[in-house]
Amino acid sequence: MAIHAYYHVTPAGADTKDGTTWAKAMGEAEFETFIEGTMVAGDVFFVKEGTYTLDSAYDWHAIAGTATAPIAFIGVKDATTNEGSSVVYADWASGSARPFFDGVTYGILTSDYNIFRNISFQSSAVHPIYTGSYVILENCRIEQDTGTSGGGKYAVRLSSYCKIINCEIYSAHNGLVDMSSSMCTFLFNYFHSDSKEYYGFNYGGGPSENINICFNIFSKLNIALPTSYSHNQLIMNNVFYDCNTAISGSTGYNDTILNNIFEGCVTDGIKWTTQTDHNFFWKNHGDDTRNNDMWDGVDVTTIFQDYGITTGDPKFTTPGSVFTLDSGSPCLNSGLSLSNGV
Repeated sequence: MAIHAYYHVTPAGADTKDGTTWAKAMGEAEFETFIEGTMVAGDVFFVKEGTYTLDSAYDWHAIAGTATAPIAFIGVKDATTNEGSSVVYADWASGSARPFFDGVTYGILTSDYNIFRNISFQSSAVHPIYTGSYVILENCRIEQDTGTSGGGKYAVRLSSYCKIINCEIYSAHNGLVDMSSSMCTFLFNYFHSDSKEYYGFNYGGGPSENINICFNIFSKLNIALPTSYSHNQLIMNNVFYDCNTAISGSTGYNDTILNNIFEGCVTDGIKWTTQTDHNFFWKNHGDDTRNNDMWDGVDVTTIFQDYGITTGDPKFTTPGSVFTLDSGSPCLNSGLSLSNGV
């Protein structure tokens, strides 16, 4: 990655506030002014833990990074952080030590080729984060915190070629990911809500193609993946727990649904009429006439084309909070091997 310059940011800033060192760290106001007017491709911002309260929207959509020189925002721990190029992985923030951007009623509009690591975002804006293309969100937490139910509000709105990795995306009342974009990837994330009123993903703005959704957890959502407007998705090795419907789709969209666990989805595990492979079902409600699944003990192969299907208690470590598998889980080593060319 080509670096243009390193900058340092704290909630209050320090000294001259030009950001060149921690002793001269930008404060919140200087940071906003800089990223909206002076920032260039290849700039890297180390943002120390603490609360940053937005008093207006952050908007730098016209100042983009590039494929070789992205713009990066990296949350770092206060007590152990080195300077500039000396910052190492051990300095990175996680959990409650991540810097917290409280958008209140404002959102963040990013540009193309941006990277966000180790940062928490919260807002009641329509989209707390609205990305450009080629954006990476890693080890972040994003919350849409609207206090009352209302459609059309999502924690993240993505453009094409974005990646969300090892993040927590949460909303108490509204949706999680809004996109009418293609070539996005979701790996090792926790998508969840409380009320089971709204969608996990929304493709309503138009067709989304070639989406990879792998090794994620979806919990307490109305429909985790309503995929009728998406094409060529790979939905693999995910957990769908205590949703109303895990996946709801239509025929002819060339999706692959492979090696997933569906537990306690009270309306449908998969509401689908196309082939899926080697999935695991436990205590999902449905009936034969709607091609829905699955109560434990039903021979679903007679009503649903799922090859290598398994039923039984997956034995999560702590169902609802910790989704690792205890020893003796029938899910262990029971999926379709990736050596088969999937």
